[in-house]
Amino acid sequence: MAYGSDKVKDHMKREGTENAMLGIIDASPGKDDIKKAARAVIDALNRSSGKYAAGSLVTLKPREVEKKSAKAMFGDDVKKLELKQEVKNFLLAGQLLQKHSNNAAPRPRHVYVTTDLKFLVWKDPKKATLDPKCKMKVYKIRSLEKGRCTPQLTRKTLLGKFYAKEECAFAVMGRERTVDLEAKDEATRDKWMDSLQALMDYRKALKAQATKFDSR
Repeated sequence: MAYGSDKVKDHMKREGTENAMLGIIDASPGKDDIKKAARAVIDALNRSSGKYAAGSLVTLKPREVEKKSAKAMFGDDVKKLELKQEVKNFLLAGQLLQKHSNNAAPRPRHVYVTTDLKFLVWKDPKKATLDPKCKMKVYKIRSLEKGRCTPQLTRKTLLGKFYAKEECAFAVMGRERTVDLEAKDEATRDKWMDSLQALMDYRKALKAQATKFDSR
């Protein structure tokens, strides 16, 4: 709009656009990209349209800094995405759950989500360090399934008894593997599934919002 006709510029000036840009510059210490974008608006408002050849603005390609400043300047108008604090606290703290595998007996693992909310982790509580293989990126989780829904969760003891209880078991279905878990009771199992689903929805919403900004 600042590169538009004199009529448009005069309207913007009357509405206080220049003062608003100066306010943004003063309120953005250290944010050179925002300052540069705001200064560009002021310069455009005060530039005479006669300096441009007729029709020249139509062929101008949008500058990357202008696209970036749009996100910075109008970000407050976009609903801020946040994971509920109760869910976040639960996932970050984690719990000891039984992890099932193809051949070993179920073993207790500290299951939790990393502070950046990007990884699901199942750590051996007896070891000081985490095995790099014992984590999965949240964006690679395809679905969550209840009950004895995987071969690992349907294994039986030598006496023919299931290792996992149907009402306590659940599986995190990833792109390359599954994480087969068992909670202490059904209510805890359901809380894990609800919390992990909320996390998956949150990560997808963040990605969709980022894609929306990038497409502008």
